Amino acid sequence: MFWSLHAGTSTIDTLLSSEEGFTLEQLLDEDVLKHLVPILNSEEVQEVVTYVLNALGNFACSPIMWPTLQKMNAIEGVASFLMHETDREDTLLNVMFTLANFTADPVQRQWMMQKKTYELVWKQMQHPNYHIMQYSLTVLRGLAVETSA
Repeated sequence: MFWSLHAGTSTIDTLLSSEEGFTLEQLLDEDVLKHLVPILNSEEVQEVVTYVLNALGNFACSPIMWPTLQKMNAIEGVASFLMHETDREDTLLNVMFTLANFTADPVQRQWMMQKKTYELVWKQMQHPNYHIMQYSLTVLRGLAVETSA
């Protein structure tokens, strides 16, 4: 199952707790992130990477996932997509979505500030896709809580 950014879907917490009794704790126990995060740096089909970004963005909303995401350096894999131009708006949209949700985690937020990720995000503020602009603004707003911002 893949999660979407679009209307008509719920947060991952709602989806996972309602389907066959899965919970985020169970997914952590099954090392789901161990299988997803490496896909960011693989030669997978871009559509697969886009879905992985979306899933990671949903996981980033949950504090229970933060330590594992931090340990696996998931933020580096996600942020690396900003360094490379992509023709796929859906990939860029999911990168921004995931980064926006990472700003809820103080450790990830500080990493983004240290790496000056905001400079790369700022460039997307004039993207022709309104949704990419919106998520870029959400990333910047999330980073703005840092005193160094």
